[in-house]
Amino acid sequence: KGYLTRPAFIASNPDSADLSSIGVLKGPSILDAFIKGLLSRQPCCLLQHVDFSGFEEDLRVSIELSRIPILWMQPEKRNSEEVRQQIRGSLQVPIPDSRFDRYFTRITNIYTLHEGDFRHGETFDTVTIRLDCNMSVDEVPFGLALQTLTPFRFSCNRLLMQRLPELRLPVFNLIRLLDPMSITQFELEDTELATGAPGVLPSALGWIVSLRNLRA
Repeated sequence: KGYLTRPAFIASNPDSADLSSIGVLKGPSILDAFIKGLLSRQPCCLLQHVDFSGFEEDLRVSIELSRIPILWMQPEKRNSEEVRQQIRGSLQVPIPDSRFDRYFTRITNIYTLHEGDFRHGETFDTVTIRLDCNMSVDEVPFGLALQTLTPFRFSCNRLLMQRLPELRLPVFNLIRLLDPMSITQFELEDTELATGAPGVLPSALGWIVSLRNLRA
């Protein structure tokens, strides 16, 4: 239990004798260090699995881990038509270019100072990342939709899902992003299940039946 994404705070001028001149800066989190390590791994590294499950209270774990595929790519290739079509095809839903533009801009703004530390586009044996996956914002499925273009794969035991109204993304399209056999716990918030909309409930039941190892 705990928060992998809680930042460290560091003194801006720790050697100063004047306490009034010492400020506090927001530093990296533990997860930042893991992500940097995964994206700067050396060719001799034999790592195959990383398990980040058990942090279901830390909702940002899913958001930040889902950025690994886009961060692995060469920066100049991220905002490409190939990447946009990969996401649209994986999710099987039309997504406006304006939403992609905001996504790519956000990635650039957050990670521009760290790009030099990442080994962009370097291939290696598959690394599987396990997490308690929270798909309550569209940034998570965007990132997971790109995993097949990279050496990274994502798996989860506990899956939390919500309908994403901005994109009108069908919740059950997200099954394409994860291995259904690995999911043992499933939570869904979807107001359309109660509206009686044609096909919604049968689709939900059919999807749940596909989770053969579901326990809760």
